[in-house]
Amino acid sequence: MEKNIILLAGKPGSGKSLLGRELSRDLSPIVSVEHLSVGDHIRAIGRGALSAYHNDVLDHLNTFGQTQPLDHAVMSAIVTERLEHAADAQLVLLDGFPRYLEQVKHLYNIAEVTKRSIKGMVVTHIDDEIAINRLLKRHESHPERQTDPASAQARIDHFNSTIQPVYDELTDRQVTLRRIDTNATKQATTLHGLLTVQGLLGINQSLSDDQ
Repeated sequence: MEKNIILLAGKPGSGKSLLGRELSRDLSPIVSVEHLSVGDHIRAIGRGALSAYHNDVLDHLNTFGQTQPLDHAVMSAIVTERLEHAADAQLVLLDGFPRYLEQVKHLYNIAEVTKRSIKGMVVTHIDDEIAINRLLKRHESHPERQTDPASAQARIDHFNSTIQPVYDELTDRQVTLRRIDTNATKQATTLHGLLTVQGLLGINQSLSDDQ
């Protein structure tokens, strides 16, 4: 099988990272797969994870915290670096990139450098009220990410204001977008995501009997 990328996108609190982890686990019997949450990876670099761009991330976090996006070129370089470390994976579930129109061009440069094909995008959708409640609960396990209802809504509004041009540009580039309703149960969401990813990859083998 060729080496592929499937993009995961969705508003904060929509469950895309959870879906990515579940898909990575459930797809592993039929394809070597790695889930890369770009946001989690950037935060890990800020805490000291090995990266050539550690100082760039620290400078950004010390200046802006998480209120502004990391420079697109630096973000692109970090994603490239991480994908090169995942060179043996047949499939990378790239979670949270691209988030801005300017990053789409970088995405295609990354795919060329790492010799991967972009096979589609899975978009998670959930009601804002549920997404906000999830964001508010995150501080229980991640105190540094504590927020309040107004800030959570602002994050969702910002995502909504920037993501549509990304969807439009990817569609123009013939990338297939598939929506997953994450208001459903985790089991139903994972099964829907699994079947969607298998369809994007052209894999006919069913794992539903094992779920």
